Amino acid sequence: MVREKFIPWFRGEQFADRDDERIFEGLRLDAAAYRYGRIIADYSPTGEEGFFGQFEFDFVSGSDYTADMLEATAMQVYIHDGRIVRVSGYEI
Repeated sequence: MVREKFIPWFRGEQFADRDDERIFEGLRLDAAAYRYGRIIADYSPTGEEGFFGQFEFDFVSGSDYTADMLEATAMQVYIHDGRIVRVSGYEI
């Protein structure tokens, strides 16, 4: 999931020439959290009200290769009815 969904977002256009495998190896997991609860339609990742699981993985740079790419970043994975419905990321 990190390689397929998060790395392309993280690399973006600014670091388009960077190697995905080296980026993956350069990320260090700093924290992981899981939440489960009801999300109203206005804030829902699907646009529908419901109960969602949300995993959040916080990463920091763990190598010289990624040192100029991030201080810290997070990946969020939303789960609804046993399916991944959204993967997103943001700078911390």
